[in-house]
Amino acid sequence: MRQHTTLDPESDEGRQQLINLFLGQSTGDIRQKLQKIWGPNCRDLEALVDEAWRGFRNWEEGYKQGMKRLVAVVREGEKERCEQGPPRQGPSQLGKDQCAYCKKFGHWKTQCPELRRGDEQKKGNRRGEKVVAHVKED
Repeated sequence: MRQHTTLDPESDEGRQQLINLFLGQSTGDIRQKLQKIWGPNCRDLEALVDEAWRGFRNWEEGYKQGMKRLVAVVREGEKERCEQGPPRQGPSQLGKDQCAYCKKFGHWKTQCPELRRGDEQKKGNRRGEKVVAHVKED
């Protein structure tokens, strides 16, 4: 210890500085637990370190339990997804010279005769009626 600092851990001043450094550098939840210690143990560095280890182990066990619960939930979700059946497949792949509209070979969608036939029918009225324009004369 004396190689890295001029603090003397055997003196009261050095011990108090070490305790303050230890409290200042510990995480927030462990610091709160350490600050609750009063009585003869509040000046004992070993008691503070033991309490910090106890708090850390409790935190670590809680973290591990939380991770186990998370893994169980994910596995349950995967199990339900697998039981639903195979995933749906997308549309079938088109051939090199196949129409995307009528699925026939020999032309593409832009030249599809069935699509052109449908466009010509849409140009008229939807009910097949002809529209007559009325012109108003003054």
